Amino acid sequence: MSIRGIKAVAKGLCAFFAISTVISACDRRPLEVYYPEAAIVKLNVDWLSEFKQTPSGMTVLFAKDGDAITQTTVTNSVNSTTVSLKPGTYKMLIFNQSKDEFGSIYFQNLTSYTDALALARNVTTRTTQKWDEGVTYMCDPERLGYATDEIVITEEMLEEQAVFVNYEHRNDSRKTVDSVLYVYNEVVYPLTTTLYVRARVRGIGNMLSVEGNIDGLANGCQLSQVWRTGETGTLLLSGWKTTLNSDNQSEGWITITVNTFGLPRGKEYLASRNAEDNVITLNFTLKDGTTKLFRFNVGKFIHYINNGEPGSELHPADVVLALELILDAPILDETDIIVLPDVEDKKIKGGGFDAEVAPWEDGGTIDIGL
Repeated sequence: MSIRGIKAVAKGLCAFFAISTVISACDRRPLEVYYPEAAIVKLNVDWLSEFKQTPSGMTVLFAKDGDAITQTTVTNSVNSTTVSLKPGTYKMLIFNQSKDEFGSIYFQNLTSYTDALALARNVTTRTTQKWDEGVTYMCDPERLGYATDEIVITEEMLEEQAVFVNYEHRNDSRKTVDSVLYVYNEVVYPLTTTLYVRARVRGIGNMLSVEGNIDGLANGCQLSQVWRTGETGTLLLSGWKTTLNSDNQSEGWITITVNTFGLPRGKEYLASRNAEDNVITLNFTLKDGTTKLFRFNVGKFIHYINNGEPGSELHPADVVLALELILDAPILDETDIIVLPDVEDKKIKGGGFDAEVAPWEDGGTIDIGL
């Protein structure tokens, strides 16, 4: 083939490729780069490490570029869930269940990340007796947990989530292409705590039942800040257990553990409490049907179990530590020791307990009713 022929063939091939390119471009024209308006964020939520139980639902609150709550998600998918977030800086708060699922707690200020509160409801199912006449009880709170985080969504993150989609189907979620998923791992911590009370009783064999209360404990807490409220209320102490001393069956202990929000704001340190800040009242019904009442100022005797005092700087984790109150000599003056008088057992129907002393050191544990 001559040089002229080769040039002619080359020109023909160039024309063919040019036409093919135009046709191909026409075929691809419906495809476009789609930039989503919001980032897809997946939240993995760990309930068991610290909270120790998995709830049946959870609430997720977001405050975008400030303190006001701008987005709320309530879901039964408690281990992981996905949300869409537009560019901005988000403060996030998670708590278990929805705000209407608690019988003992109600919520206030859920439109504010900082000011959101959980508060104890009042007990409405119990009629007070002569020994606690006029007392209004707050409910011992159900278990409440929280997790907080800050999530920043940028325009660059949306560009990373850009995908090629068919223009005609860009608003059809069934035909869009999966994009980048941003994953955040969250750990839920408890917001409520417990108070353990243990009191030594002489003449415990004369006891038919016991009931009591303690005041001066916080009536709620901040959800995102964890701090307790400064307002206080009174908890009913009902459902005690008793343990008899194996070497002296006329003496033993009564014990109870109750859920609580803990010590009020400003009273976390022992040095900041007065004895009168917390008062415990115990009303014993004896086996002859008579009653004996004891009341102690115990603000200086409430301690954190196995943790001592918080450090010089108070942290949110300090205020949810378990508390204990032990009533025994020499903590109490000898004149204040709980001593029940000897009485005749009148076999009152519907009360009492059978105490069997176990062979171990502290004897057996027996439930005592009202």
